[in-house]
Amino acid sequence: MSSIPERNERILNMILVFFTVLFIVTTVVLLLPAWRNYRKVRAEEAAQQNLLDEAKLERQKYLERRNRLKNSPAEIEKVAREDYNFVRKGEIVMSYPAEKKKSGTALQPSGKNQKKN
Repeated sequence: MSSIPERNERILNMILVFFTVLFIVTTVVLLLPAWRNYRKVRAEEAAQQNLLDEAKLERQKYLERRNRLKNSPAEIEKVAREDYNFVRKGEIVMSYPAEKKKSGTALQPSGKNQKKN
């Protein structure tokens, strides 16, 4: 037969194991939502960082274009011709119809010769 001190020691060990397990389970239950939230916030942060990096690249492109426009008359002329359809005096403007994707026919001149001053 086991003695009373041995029995008390076993009961104390079982209580200690019970409270240890209870502590671990409680810790996991309390920390798991915080850990999930942390992962979610980190993923959102990474997505926002990607957007920021893209915006920085776009800003850099615009700054470079601005500098080219400030310092290059050829760049200004290119923009004026391509974006605003400006021409020099005496130039003839030829207009072509838009390409039709379904027909597959080659582009033909429309015969419209325009002179802009």
